[in-house]
Amino acid sequence: MNEKGEDVVVPGLFAVGEIACVSVHGANRLGGNSLLDLVVFGRAAGLHLQESIAEQGALRDASESDVEASLDRLNRWNNNRNGEDPVAIRKGAARMYAA
Repeated sequence: MNEKGEDVVVPGLFAVGEIACVSVHGANRLGGNSLLDLVVFGRAAGLHLQESIAEQGALRDASESDVEASLDRLNRWNNNRNGEDPVAIRKGAARMYAA
């Protein structure tokens, strides 16, 4: 996601499993479906990753400016004090579900 909140494809960055998508069976899926997902989508993701790496060729080392830019971006997220506190939201949800 960029600064405008728009989705952005990052070449060479792969996310697999539930971090990538929970839409196949939903976040509250059955255990049997999860095992099937692991086999089917894990294999598909692995094959796609293998093809992408082969097409990309040799990887380059990150430059000092690459590392600094990545750390600056991470620190912007970590040090942001605006918006909702995720810990407070989680605790509130836990209290609500326990009631």
